[in-house]
Amino acid sequence: MNYEVSVRLFGAFRNVLQDNTLMFLIQEPVTYEQFKELLYLKIKEKIPTFADLSLIHDSALANGQELLRPGSVISKSCEIAVLPPVCGG
Repeated sequence: MNYEVSVRLFGAFRNVLQDNTLMFLIQEPVTYEQFKELLYLKIKEKIPTFADLSLIHDSALANGQELLRPGSVISKSCEIAVLPPVCGG
């Protein structure tokens, strides 16, 4: 079964991609960690010079109002928000 996943990128990702939405088609459930790997590959596909794996690694994933945790499984069509770390003072 195929799952369509829409990804919205926030914060520091605006400096990476002009379009803050990506579409994924996944063929089987993927874990939180696998999804981050897919996200990295998708961004690299659009911007071959992108090398900031730590930005993706340190980002949180959310599905609607729920933060996903490591080990979570994405197993249906949904919208995922990618929330990079922030700092301020």
